[in-house]
Parts: sequence; structure tokens; C-alpha cells
Amino acid sequence: MPGVQVYKRATWRYRFEAAPVGGKRRRVEKSGFRTKKEALVAGTKAYNEYLNVGRTFVPSEISVADYLDEWLELRKPELRPNSIRTYTRRIEVYIKPALGKYKLSAITAADIQRLINDLFMQGVSRETISGVKGVLTNALKYAVEPMGYLQHAPIDGVKLPSRRVRPPVPPRTRVREPVTPADWARIKELLSGRIGYLAFVIGYHTGMRVGEVLGLSWNDIDFGNKTLCIRHQQQHLDHALFITEPKFESVRKISMDDALISELVAEKQYQQRAALLNEQYPQYTYDASGKLSIGGEGTPFDPVCRQPNGAILRYDSVMRRVSLVHKTLNLPNFDFHTLRHTHATMLVSAGISPLLVQERLGHKNIQVTLGLYASLTDVARAKETAAINELFGE
Repeated sequence: MPGVQVYKRATWRYRFEAAPVGGKRRRVEKSGFRTKKEALVAGTKAYNEYLNVGRTFVPSEISVADYLDEWLELRKPELRPNSIRTYTRRIEVYIKPALGKYKLSAITAADIQRLINDLFMQGVSRETISGVKGVLTNALKYAVEPMGYLQHAPIDGVKLPSRRVRPPVPPRTRVREPVTPADWARIKELLSGRIGYLAFVIGYHTGMRVGEVLGLSWNDIDFGNKTLCIRHQQQHLDHALFITEPKFESVRKISMDDALISELVAEKQYQQRAALLNEQYPQYTYDASGKLSIGGEGTPFDPVCRQPNGAILRYDSVMRRVSLVHKTLNLPNFDFHTLRHTHATMLVSAGISPLLVQERLGHKNIQVTLGLYASLTDVARAKETAAINELFGE
């Protein structure tokens, strides 16, 4: 913050330059803070109070976008990686495009209500809209106290959409089609022997999300009982990797088929040989925040999906293989989530109950699962209509 310096000598402290007295420099200092953040917040408040003593409040000229960046940076030490990622997404995707260019001091409750209403009309879920409002509420109150940027937070009176009102359903611009057995055979042949091959095989045979596949460790695999436990996901944040709980905290145990087990056994044997031959083979751990490192203190983590040199497989490597499938096999609509959709479609087509499908895939609610059944019913009806027209049409 301009004017305020934060530093550590035994404890954290702040200082800023005050007006000279008798021609001599004068500083305001205070120590005894446990963390850098506490010192910065207290110093900022003291500095703003110093500047505004005896004067009418002068609102800050900072933009909404710049303030939200500053606010999130100050909050990071007390937030979990998942929360930071969620806040960042809500700010970058929903708030900045609508309000970011305006001065923080110019924002009104009407502007925020307009944003809430627009998101609702665009079909954004009520849960997400509530999260966006929560971020704005916390950030704007923080701008009042301790930051001193505003006299009051323009959030009072802002209402969420009523649960009794349904938003308009936006037209689907893209239909995700499951991978056919023939196309899956082509994908396997293309990726066999390449970095990331195993991740695609796991995705096809389990329906796991890409982050869950990359967060799978050998400790999660039970070959004897033919099960694997989905306990983690891999996340990339601020140029670092984190091992966190899966989406919606959907920890679950699922069964494995023999074909997948065969692939996993072969990979485990390969990695064991590579570790014996390479003294520099990476040994991973993650700390209390979930941050992954090599050879550090923390919980050991032995990833299933590695590169040939032992380095953990990352999301961007998987996406490069997706691009390869696009270009080489002419499957422009294919992405990693297509494997999850394909797996779910196969389960539904086999007559597996919706509750079991929901449990296996980790869907947050049964409505997502039931949507698959409705989609397949529509396809079946379309095929039935085409067959009837062919048989009886003139």
C-alpha cells in the first residue's frame, strides 16, 4: 500500500512517514503483529486515518478490478487453495467483465443488483450467483474497514433471485457426443506410448474428472479388491501444484474392470523399475495447504500418472494430447470430459440405476444423472421415429 512499509524484526511491524515537525522527519511506527497481513491491515488503517484527520472523507480513485486484486492478495494467507481458486474464478469470470473498469467509489447497490439480475437471465445457477454476491459483500465491507476506501459498502438491499422463479434455459450451443468404440480404439492407438496415455485410459474406464485422474496415487489403488478410492484432485494455482479434495468433496470408492487393472499393473511395474534405475526419480510430498513439492516435508504422494522421467503429469500435458486427437483423428468436439460422458452413457445404457451412476461419478445431485437418462430417451425416440418412417412412410 502506498506510504506504508511492513517489515519484520522479532515481530511484524508497520511504519509510514508523517508530516515533518520543526523541519525534522517524523515516522509513525507500531510493532507486535503476528503476521505480515495483520501489520499491513493495521498500517493501512492507521495511514488512512492519519491522512483524513480533520478532513472530509475523500473516496479512493482505485478501480473495482484493481481493488479486487489487492483484496484477494491480502486474503490469500487465510484462505485454502480451493477457496482462492473459487474466488478468483468468480472475480475474473463474473465480476470484472461487468464492474471491473469502474471506480470503486462509483459503484452502487443498483449496479450490483443489475449484475445479479443479468447473471440470472444468462442462466447462471443460483448457487453461483450467491457466491458472486458473497465475494462482493466481503470485498466491499473490507474496503470500508480496514482499508478506508469507502464510507459504506453498497451492498445493502441487493437481493438474490427468488427460488420460485426459474431462469430462462439458454440454448445449447454444443452437444457432447459419447465416443464410439471405433473412435476409442483409434484414440488408444494414437496415444499408446505417448505421455498421458494412462490418464485417458483411466478416464474412459472410470468416468473420473481430469483433476481426479491426475490426483490419483498408488495408495488409492486396491488391486486385491479391484477398487480405487477417489480422494484427491490435482489443481494448478499461482504456478504451483496442489493436491486437494475432489470437486464437491465427492470422495468415493469405485470398482475397476480387468482391462484397467491390467494397464495399471503394467504402469506400476514400469515405474518401480524406473525408480530403481534412477536415483533422481522424483519423490513427492504435499504440505498442510496441499502444495506439492519434491523431497519436502509433508504427506508422501506417489502419483499414478507420471511422465517417463518420473515427473508428475500435469493438466497442460493432457490438453496437448486432446489437441493431438483433434488434429489427427478429426474429432473436433472431443475433450477429456467426453470420456466421462462416454462412461456415464455406457452405464446408463447398461441399465445401471441412477443412484449408482451418481455415486460412481460423484455428481453433486441426482438431477445431473437423470439428465443423462432423459438425453438417451430422446435419442431412442428419434431413432424409433426414423425407423417407423422408413418402414411405413411413403
